This record gives sequence, C-alpha cells and structure tokens, in this order.
Amino acid sequence: MSISRRTSMLFLGAAASSSLWAKTPLAPTAATNAASSGPALLQYFDAVKTPIAVTASTREVREFFGYWCPHCADLDPSLVAWAKSLPASITFTKTPVAFSPAQVPLAPLYYVIESLAGAQAPALHAATFEAIHIHRSLKSSASEKDVQEFASKQLRLDAKAVKEKWTSFGVTTQMAKAKAMADTIALEGVPALLVQGRYLT
Repeated sequence: MSISRRTSMLFLGAAASSSLWAKTPLAPTAATNAASSGPALLQYFDAVKTPIAVTASTREVREFFGYWCPHCADLDPSLVAWAKSLPASITFTKTPVAFSPAQVPLAPLYYVIESLAGAQAPALHAATFEAIHIHRSLKSSASEKDVQEFASKQLRLDAKAVKEKWTSFGVTTQMAKAKAMADTIALEGVPALLVQGRYLT
C-alpha cells in the first residue's frame, strides 16, 4: 500500500528511536505476528511475505518512489529533511520504480543524477520533481529522449555523459535490482517506505 502523509509524519517522527528496530530482523513466524505484538508504530506497517535481505548490522529505511508520482513529490521535502537528521547507524536509500511503460523513462534519471551530479544531486532530484509537478516543463510520461534532453538542458548535466550513463552497466544493473526488489515485496504503489527489508507502509 502507498504511504499516506499522516502515516509518513508518524513514521518520520518516531522511526529513528522506535523499538521497531528491536523487532528486526525477525524470524518468519514472528514477523507475521508483529502487527499485533509489536509497538504501536507497527500498526502502520505490513510485514512483507518475502523480505529483502539486509545485513544484521544494518538499519535501513528504503523509499520506493517515482518522479511521476505527485504524492512522492509532496512527501520528498519532508523525507529529505528527515534523512539529514538520521544517525550514522541508519541508512536511507531511495529506489525509483515504474508500474507502466510510460513511467519507465524517468526511473534511470535518478541513477544518472546520482552518478554525475555529486553534491548537487539532491538539488537536481528536487528540480526534477518541480519540473514535473509545479513548472510542468517535463511530462510525467516523457519519452527517454525528452528526459535525457531535460537532464542536459534544464539540469545542466553533460549531454554525452547522460547518454553514456543511461545505458551503462552500473545504471542498468541498479534498474534491474530496483525492479527485482519491488517484485519481491509485491509493491503496489508509491511512495512506500520499507524498513529493514521487512516492514512496508
């Protein structure tokens, strides 16, 4: 299920110190009972049937999102601000996904920005959301060519580097991994937050 703004605010305010972490990783039998036996925060999460593996020493929060998604755009500023406040022991990762062919061209852009923009990457992610949902200078169903032109002309990334990164082994591997994770947890909508590869809201 996709995360509501109310639920996201509850999560953002409590997750870093919640006893939710004490419940992970869980044995499969315990995971099925987590919603009833765990802390109150767990009522807002579903235990996925097939968890994604994370190392025992890792505390991970993963957001599944799409630039095309208006709710993702609305939530993004709060998530970015929250992620900056996290202790070093908690890792926050964003994972772009697509549920239809029309949404696919925007997904690689996230990894291209991460690869080419360096410290400017957060600003360019925000600019992409704004271009689609505020300025309307990029369509949510833009073609691969249009998205690449946006990256070079509006985000001012090198056009040749964008095209090379787009089809690079690194980006295509990350895209395949993102799709595999979404399929594994049977993701149905975004934005969605996955904690420890196991709890989804």
